Amino acid sequence: MGNPINHGLSIGFRAAAFDRYGNRIDHLADTPSRSPIDVGLAWAVRYVDGTIDWEKSWPLLNTHLDEQEREHDLDDVLSGLALHMDYRWTHRRSDGSILDQTPWQKSESLVEQFIQILRVQMRQASDTAVVDTTSTSRTVAANAGNFRSTAAAGTDTYGLTVGTGSGAVGLTNRALTTKVAHGTAATQLEYRATVISAPTNPTGNELRLMIDRQYNNASGGSIIIAEAAWEAQGTDGTTTWNFLLSRDLISPTQTILNGNTATLTHRLYVDGVGLIGLLRTLYNLIANASVSQVRADGVTDNSAANGVNLGIQNVAEGTGLGRDARGIVLGTGAGAFSPTSSALTTWIDSGVTAGRLNYLENFFGSVTSNRRFTHRRASSNGSGGSIIVSEAGENLRVFFDQDRTVLGLRTLATAMTPSGNLTIADLGAGVFEYIHEI
Repeated sequence: MGNPINHGLSIGFRAAAFDRYGNRIDHLADTPSRSPIDVGLAWAVRYVDGTIDWEKSWPLLNTHLDEQEREHDLDDVLSGLALHMDYRWTHRRSDGSILDQTPWQKSESLVEQFIQILRVQMRQASDTAVVDTTSTSRTVAANAGNFRSTAAAGTDTYGLTVGTGSGAVGLTNRALTTKVAHGTAATQLEYRATVISAPTNPTGNELRLMIDRQYNNASGGSIIIAEAAWEAQGTDGTTTWNFLLSRDLISPTQTILNGNTATLTHRLYVDGVGLIGLLRTLYNLIANASVSQVRADGVTDNSAANGVNLGIQNVAEGTGLGRDARGIVLGTGAGAFSPTSSALTTWIDSGVTAGRLNYLENFFGSVTSNRRFTHRRASSNGSGGSIIVSEAGENLRVFFDQDRTVLGLRTLATAMTPSGNLTIADLGAGVFEYIHEI
């Protein structure tokens, strides 16, 4: 794999509960969750005497959660299921017959720009400091052009690209050390188009999409490939730039003989029980293509690349939204996991009547020095009775015939915490948090 620096896209889990005075009364064990891309929740309950006064209680609860983050090494829980990346090489002779094919090797060297652009799309707000492949800081805004990787034949500025350099892999890598340019001159390769296949569910709970690119050697001599990258486009809506998303040192190096071709295949996959919604929606952007998926309302439709894709609603929800709420959503069901599930088993609608929780704003933290950002949401209970939360998910905005909603991932509370379900008392509140990290 060559100097791996992370474990794909992971999201960790921590849990805590507080009494009405802000004292922590229960700390649930840190546990890897069971969701499609290693997703967990942070649970916290704070009670407010007499009335719901969320604005007053929020800063104190935030403080407790931040303290807990400092107390626990999240690297201990960022394990288990994840969005993995593998790669392999297929070498062919000039007549098209296979000369050699390598086994799959882990490609888990996502870099800073990946997590930054993911946050841009989820937060639906610009980041003014995303560094492109020329080491220039750019402003990237939520847009259908972000993550686009469909480089045409002859284009060596993005898509799957290769090089001969051996510089160390690091989170702040911005480009290949020594890129092999497109062409037929000495030290050059002919770049074919980058081809992206729609996500599939080949067996069991495995979900995957494939990215392929072929390189033809007409340079007159052998070329040794020592590094490979996934580069994609990003934009502010007016100008488009290229950004490094991942980089690997190739070990052993791959020699492409004169007259032969080599195909580099990247496989993005989830090999655990979970949902395909997030992976399919990411495919819309990577491939700039539509794909069939099930909306949160149960309708099967074709989603398309759009600037709203992966987005989260940043404001408090109205009443009665339930499955159409954007962001972190909650439920009371305990249905089995399925790779193609499209909804929580039993949604908790938004509101203040019996059986409902008041979904408040989604909050996004900044990308930290360890390349992590948090997505947090509070839900207050004014229903007149306790509500038992047994499942949670992250609803994403996706464009079909219009701006709609897809359940991107799902987590069962009973699978995450030793004490199982979480009870939010009347006039209390819960905080639920996903921690996205590379």
